Amino acid sequence: MTVDYTSPNNNEIKLKKEKLAMTRLIPTLLFFLLPAAPATGLQPLPPLRENNVLRSSAVPTQPDIRSRTALAVSGGAVTEIISTCVRAGPWGVPAMAGVAAAVLAPLTIYRQAYSFSVGYGLSVAAMGGVLLASFRGTSGAALWLGASLVFYGARLGIFLLLREMTVPSKAKSLKSMDKTPVLKRIPLVLGVSLFYALLSSPALYALRHPSSSPLAKVGAAIAWIGATAEAIADLQKFLVKRGKDGDESYAGPTGGLYALSRHPNYLGEIVYWVGLFLGGAASFGWNPTAWICSSLGLYGIVSLMGNATKRLEKIQSEKYSGQKKFDEWKAAVPYALIPLVKG
Repeated sequence: MTVDYTSPNNNEIKLKKEKLAMTRLIPTLLFFLLPAAPATGLQPLPPLRENNVLRSSAVPTQPDIRSRTALAVSGGAVTEIISTCVRAGPWGVPAMAGVAAAVLAPLTIYRQAYSFSVGYGLSVAAMGGVLLASFRGTSGAALWLGASLVFYGARLGIFLLLREMTVPSKAKSLKSMDKTPVLKRIPLVLGVSLFYALLSSPALYALRHPSSSPLAKVGAAIAWIGATAEAIADLQKFLVKRGKDGDESYAGPTGGLYALSRHPNYLGEIVYWVGLFLGGAASFGWNPTAWICSSLGLYGIVSLMGNATKRLEKIQSEKYSGQKKFDEWKAAVPYALIPLVKG
């Protein structure tokens, strides 16, 4: 998610605590939802040959061959296991969480707050990439849902990284959150990774069972509209506030998408995940795991965005109330989040 870099640090900290609480609840629920994985579907690794002589991969004869073989075999095995789990069976969501954790772990070790910002975007993009690679040849709405994860995540991750590099107060704020010892950040990574996998799971089920129904197409369209709207809103705010870091006067933006909603970037994020859920729902059928996992993810992100909107509204009112530009904009745009719904 994106957070206004003009907000005080405690606002972001509260939001991150809420997200952390959500990630601690989810593993307990999934423990009762995911059955044991079947022992079928994994292909044995081919034996190694050296000078046309069949050899066991467990007893290589030379150190350099052993190291190269270990890397190749382990990398290939992990890739095959993930692809197998993603394509079918009960371990699809945990496999996606593993992909997210592989991205989040180094980023969170480097900067704890990345687990909810840059790592959020890049892990979603990575999961989307794995889904597309595992279901090559898929077309239609399912393909567009998988591709939307890549676009949404990559765009958001890159944007947040560039914003941190160009806004000194944002970099300082993120660095100040490095309070947890490195090893104690691992449980955070695992919980957050699972939460992001739940968010992205509608695309998993859509690709497993592609649907050509109107709901699948409408959901995919809504997802892309939301992702595009959030990208435009983020860019609009960034350009307006560029070079005004720490300025106490309200700079805007007040036009464009900000003439429809006071927080269109948050609205775009909600619209994106709602669209992904609807597009995937066309493929859920009577699968309770698909419904529960996807609903948990959607409920979590909608709750987080709603609370973030309320907090930012309060902070902006305390900081800018009485300033003509802010008061006129707020009167002209009475919708905090959803157009036509006053707040």
